Amino acid sequence: MWRRIDRQLNRFTIDKVYTRLFTEVGNGWGNPMSSDERVKTGIGAELRVGLVSNYMLPSRFFVSAAYGFNDITVNLPEQFITPTGASSVKYGREILLHFGLLFDFEL
Repeated sequence: MWRRIDRQLNRFTIDKVYTRLFTEVGNGWGNPMSSDERVKTGIGAELRVGLVSNYMLPSRFFVSAAYGFNDITVNLPEQFITPTGASSVKYGREILLHFGLLFDFEL
């Protein structure tokens, strides 16, 4: 989105801002937990900010959100113990948020 911003925010200097939109299509195979064989789809977006802290520590901060369009039911093996005693778990049709802080040191 923007490069060489060089804006000071307290002890951080904002260097770059990136955005990303993505789509996902796929299916897993060969796992012991059964799921249906349909292809799963989803969309998402990410905001990534490049920072320099304390004038010398390069770092990256990101926030990512994804939404799955399909309902997926995973049947759990008997060894799995859940608080409710359920034998399956449902996924999909919910927003998943991820965030992180990365450090970028080059030797």
